[in-house]
Amino acid sequence: MKKIKLVVLMLFASFSFAQAQTLPIDFETGTFNITNFDGGSLTVIDNPQSSGINTSKKVARMIKNAGEQWAGSYITLDNSIDFTTKKIFKMKVFSPKVGTKVLLKVENPSDDKIFYEKEMITTLANKWEELQFDYSKIDITNAYRNLVIIFDLGTKGDGSANFTYLLDDILLEEGTVIPADAPTTAAPAPPAYNASKVISIFSESFTDLDGTNFNPYWQQTTVGSIENYGGNKLFKLLNLNYQGIELAGEVNAASMKYLHLDVWTTNETKLDIYPISRTTGEKKASLTPLKLNQWNSFNIKLSDITTQGFNLADLFQFKIVGAGGHSVYIDNLYLYDDNAAPDTEAPANFTATLSTVTYNSIKLLLKASDNSGAVNFYITVGATTTKIGAASGVQKSYEFTRLPSSTEFTFSITAKDPAENSASNNPIQIVTTTHPAPPAPVVSSPTPPSRLAENVISIFSDAYTNVANTNFNPWWQQSSWFSSEQVGGNEVVKYENFNYQGIEIGSPVNASTLQFLHIDVWTPNETSLSISPISKTTGEKAFKITPVKLNEWNSYNIPLSSFTIQGLSVADIIHLKFVGSGKSIIYLDNIYFYKGSITAISDLKSETTISYYPNPVMNDLNIQSVTEIESVDVYTITGQKIKSVALETSTAVIDLNDITKGTYFVAVTLKNGTRSIQKIVKK
Repeated sequence: MKKIKLVVLMLFASFSFAQAQTLPIDFETGTFNITNFDGGSLTVIDNPQSSGINTSKKVARMIKNAGEQWAGSYITLDNSIDFTTKKIFKMKVFSPKVGTKVLLKVENPSDDKIFYEKEMITTLANKWEELQFDYSKIDITNAYRNLVIIFDLGTKGDGSANFTYLLDDILLEEGTVIPADAPTTAAPAPPAYNASKVISIFSESFTDLDGTNFNPYWQQTTVGSIENYGGNKLFKLLNLNYQGIELAGEVNAASMKYLHLDVWTTNETKLDIYPISRTTGEKKASLTPLKLNQWNSFNIKLSDITTQGFNLADLFQFKIVGAGGHSVYIDNLYLYDDNAAPDTEAPANFTATLSTVTYNSIKLLLKASDNSGAVNFYITVGATTTKIGAASGVQKSYEFTRLPSSTEFTFSITAKDPAENSASNNPIQIVTTTHPAPPAPVVSSPTPPSRLAENVISIFSDAYTNVANTNFNPWWQQSSWFSSEQVGGNEVVKYENFNYQGIEIGSPVNASTLQFLHIDVWTPNETSLSISPISKTTGEKAFKITPVKLNEWNSYNIPLSSFTIQGLSVADIIHLKFVGSGKSIIYLDNIYFYKGSITAISDLKSETTISYYPNPVMNDLNIQSVTEIESVDVYTITGQKIKSVALETSTAVIDLNDITKGTYFVAVTLKNGTRSIQKIVKK
C-alpha cells in the first residue's frame, strides 16, 4: 500500500511546478502549482498570439490530449479565495473555434465534493476574448483553493491544434456579468389581461405556471439559464441548437388565441418554436422576420397550429430550435386571449360516464361544451381532487390506476370553464367497484442449486450475490408498473400493466465463459413473453420464452448460444429487456447467467413439438414438426452459420454429409415465428 501511495504522489509531482499563487494570475512572473489530470496539459509559455486585447509576454497553454472527456488542469492557490465582495471571475481565452465550452471551477483541495462551477462558450475563433463567470450564488462559507480549468467538457481531445487553447489574466472582480450580446433595453411590457385570459410560462408581468423546468436535458448543446440583467429577468440560450421547456403538467390552452414571446439576438438567423401536445406531438411556428440587436415581438395565431392537427388541451412542453451556435434571449413567453369581454357563459351538455373497470383501474369518459373553447373537469375521490383539461365538445378519457382490488370508489365530477363558470348539472357522481385481483403466487420459486462463484453471475436472486446497483425500473417509456414483493419468504420482482420492461444492470456483464441464462416466471395472464439481453456493442437479440404455463412457476434455462447465433456479444451485456402482450402481470425471480452441464441448447420445450433424429447423426438429419417449418439453419459451436435451408413443410431431411465431425447447433424457425434450437453431434 505504501508503494502505491508513493507512485501516485510521484505521478502528480511530475506534472507540478514548485509553488502556489494568488489571484489575480497573469502568468508573467513566479511559479505555479499546476496539476494536470486525465489528458490535460497546462504550461506557461511565451505569448504566441500577442494581439487584440492581450499583448502580454506570458500566457498559459492548455493542450487537451487523448484521455478522458473531462481532461484538464487545476492551479492550487496559496490561500482560500475570498468571495465576500468579489464574485465575478474574468479570464482571457484564445480558442481555435467558436463555441468552445470553457468550464471554470473552484474546489476545496481536501474535499472535491465541495465545489462551484460555471461554464461559458467562446464566441470568437483564433482571437483573444474575455469570458466572465458569474459566481454570485457561490456558498462563501466554504473554502476554495483549487482553480480547475476544463475546455470542451464532454469531448475527448487528441492533442492537435483543434484542442490547443491559450488563457491569461484570471482575476476576480465586483459587479454583475452582462455579456456583450445581452439586450441593452427591457422587452416591451405586455398589455394587462384578465387572469382567465392568459397562461404565462415566463414573464414578470403575469403569474407564471409553477414548476416549469427551463433547462431539461434533451441532449442539446445549448446552455440554458435564467439571468437577471439590470433588474430584468431573461431566459438566456447560449450556443443554441435546440432547447426544451417542460411544464409541470398538462396545460389546457384550448381557450387561448395567441402564443406570445419576445426575442433578442445579436447573431441568430433562424428561429422556430414548437408547442408540444401530449396526444398530438409537436407543431412548428417560425419566428420571422428576426431582426438583430433589438427586441422582436411575436404573436403567433394558435389557429395556425391547431389546423395542423394540434391539441391545445394537453400542452406540456415547448421546443425552441435555432440555426446552431448562436445566442438568444427570451422574455414574456405566454398564451393569451385578446377578447377583453368577461366570460359569464357556463359549460353546457356536461356528461360523465364509466368506461372500463379492472382489478386495479377505473376509466371515466368526460365531455362538455363551452363558448371559450376549453373545459376543465375536477374529479374528487375522497380528499383528493384531480384537474383534467379538455377542448370544448371533445370527449376526454381519464384513467385512475394502481387502485386496490375489490374496492368501492365514489367519483364526484364537476365541469368549469377557464373563467370558473360551472355547469348547471354539477356535480355528477359515479360509484363503482374494482374487480377482484387475479391470482398471485403463494409459494416461492424453485431454489437454485449451489454453484461456484466463478460459474454464476446473478442479476436477481436470493441464492447468489447479485450485481450491485442494478435498476429494475428504468424509464423506457413503458406502461409497466414495478414493485418488489415477498412470496413465500422470498423476494420477487413484479410488473403489472406489463407491455415491456427494461432492467439496467449495475455494471457490464461478461458472460462469455458461461452457458445459460436462467429465469423463473410466474403469471396469471401473460401468454407471450420474450427476453432480450442487450449488448453494449451488438445491441439486443430476442428469444421467445415458451411455453408459459399460467398460475405456476416456469423455470427456463436459455442457452446463451440462442443469442450468440443471432450475432449478440455476451461479453458486454448491459441491459435485459422483457416484452409481453400488454396489460398483463408477471413475477420474476432468479435471473442469472451460469455455467453447468450441457446436453441440449435449450431446456425449453417448444409450444409446437419438434423432433430431431438421429442424434448423433452421420449423414441425414430428420426433423419433424406438427407446424410448418419455414427454415433450418446449422451453426458451429461458436455461432458461425454454415448451412441454411428454406422450407415449406412439416418434415425435412437435412443433408449433413458436407460438414466435418463435431458439435453443431440446428435452429428451426416455424411459420408461426417459434424458434427451436437443438445441439447435435455429427459423427
